[in-house]
Amino acid sequence: MERLTREWEMGTKTNWTYLIAPGLIDSYLKLRLLLVFIRHRQLRGPLASLAQRLPGNPWALEEALDALAEAGLLERARTVGAPEYALASSSEHRMSLAHLALSFDDPHQRDEIYALVHAAEQERRFHEALADRRAIPTTPDSYEPVVV
Repeated sequence: MERLTREWEMGTKTNWTYLIAPGLIDSYLKLRLLLVFIRHRQLRGPLASLAQRLPGNPWALEEALDALAEAGLLERARTVGAPEYALASSSEHRMSLAHLALSFDDPHQRDEIYALVHAAEQERRFHEALADRRAIPTTPDSYEPVVV
């Protein structure tokens, strides 16, 4: 982490903004989860033990952990019983995640991060609503005829 701090101060920082997008980091919960995993790199465990560190809705935690694993930011390993989650060791995003954590420590950049996450969450919700709207007919004219 010290090397990353030196690089950051010297201006050789990695761009992390691409990580904050629908399907990657698109909620405050996902951001919080990733920051915990980045700061505690050896952290690995099933949902039940992670929920002790991160109080909140266990279903929302599980959904966020699964989404982060699908995006390749976390690893999900099946063991006997529940899956275990950890920071992805082979992630091409590893340096960007480390720089995101460093940026989060700066109050001004933290505000920028929160604004970007809010925008990504709004965009994700818009696309979900649009997909739901297309899947559910809203008027009798939009029903497809059924051949019996």
